[in-house]
Amino acid sequence: MIFKLDNLKLKDLYSWLVIITLSSFSLYLFTHKYISNNYYILIISGISGFFLIILYLLLMRQQLHYKEDIFNFVFLIFFVIYGIYFKDIDIS
Repeated sequence: MIFKLDNLKLKDLYSWLVIITLSSFSLYLFTHKYISNNYYILIISGISGFFLIILYLLLMRQQLHYKEDIFNFVFLIFFVIYGIYFKDIDIS
């Protein structure tokens, strides 16, 4: 197995996976009537959520101090870039 995880880290991973999945799905539900390229937004959300989970797993394997803070910082940067990129979407 690539990643050796104990039950606590596995539960954290599942909770992040649920959060990313529900966020992507709620974004789709919120925008599917108004935005013409909503599948594009859903695909971007899913792919970026997958990479955030991989980043979380890689950070948990390292012996770094403040690894949760590093992940939270990257997570916030992702949402800032995400918001800036999608702020000019045409809502019709």
